[in-house]
Amino acid sequence: MNHYGETRNSDMALKLKYWHIFQGFTGSVIDVERMFSLERDTSIARARAKIQNEYKLFLADDRITQIRKGKEETEKEIQIANKPAVPTINIFCDESGKTGGDKFMVIGGL
Repeated sequence: MNHYGETRNSDMALKLKYWHIFQGFTGSVIDVERMFSLERDTSIARARAKIQNEYKLFLADDRITQIRKGKEETEKEIQIANKPAVPTINIFCDESGKTGGDKFMVIGGL
């Protein structure tokens, strides 16, 4: 990202440049068999995000940063809205016996 400015703004450009430099990918078409031997998109994007967000290095352009922040906020809202409900558990208990001189008590639940 230091030498190739376009990779700061685009995960796709970063992925292609990474594959070319570190994994020897050349060409413009990826064979399905070859795709499984290349570094995953998500791994490259996570590394880019860590470098930019935590280390504050090789930052994206302001416009791209704003777009990413907007997408992040939208995704947070979607995840909160789609959160599954907490299941409820109803417990019913009753007892029988142990009044006065009873020797045993029975407790039941459902």
